[in-house]
This record gives sequence, C-alpha cells and structure tokens, in this order.
Amino acid sequence: MSKKYEILLFDLDGTITDSALGITNSVMYALKKFGIEETDRTKLYKFIGPPLTESFEKFYGFTKEQLFEGFNILKEKGAKRFGIHAFLASNTVTNEYYPTLAKTLFELAVELKQETGADIRFINLSGGIGIPYRPDQE
Repeated sequence: MSKKYEILLFDLDGTITDSALGITNSVMYALKKFGIEETDRTKLYKFIGPPLTESFEKFYGFTKEQLFEGFNILKEKGAKRFGIHAFLASNTVTNEYYPTLAKTLFELAVELKQETGADIRFINLSGGIGIPYRPDQE
C-alpha cells in the first residue's frame, strides 16, 4: 500500500544546496515591487537565515502592513500555501530562545491568517543544536 503525500518539504538551507541565489532573487523581486532597486546581491546575504519579516523591517524599514501586502502579492501570483521558517542560531549549546521564537512565529501566523487569509501550513523553528566543546560550556 502506497501513501499519497500532499506536500513534500526539503530543508535546503545551505547544507545540501546553496540557497543564496534563490533567496536573494526573491528579496530583489519583493523590493522591486515596493520601488526599491537593489543590484548588489551581496547586500542581501543578510536575509539568509532570519525570518524575512524581521529582515525586511530591520534592513529596509518595512512596516508590518507592507509585509502583509507582500503576502497578498504572492497570493495574486498564485501562491496558495505558506510556511514560516526561522533559523535563529547555529551550534548553540542553549535553547532558551526557542520559546520566544515560537511565540513570535505563532503570533505572526495568526495575524497573517487574519489580515491576509494566508493559508499557513507549517511553522519551522530551526537552529543548530551544538555540544559543549570546552569545560566552561554547559
């Protein structure tokens, strides 16, 4: 008996493939929709990893309303299902930030659904759990 899967996800965060081109192309497209022409791709590498909503706000001053407008633009282009992903840390020996990150992402998902009707199918809390390499690390 074979199973039918509706969605298949690959976490291509740079471990298996170099996702920089796809991410920076998407950021360039979004910025252009808001009248911002960015031609230096290296300036956009800082978007790789953190939640895009935070990066657009932090690096380009986007408001939450503009971010939600971006979701509506994606819906107009035919996107039907969305996911929210955040990569917060790499090789960390603590996980204290996970509850705060989870709260932020879940609140964002609810707000996105209410404001844009976006069909949020998953929320991915990501980060590289490390091990203590030195005696002073716990």
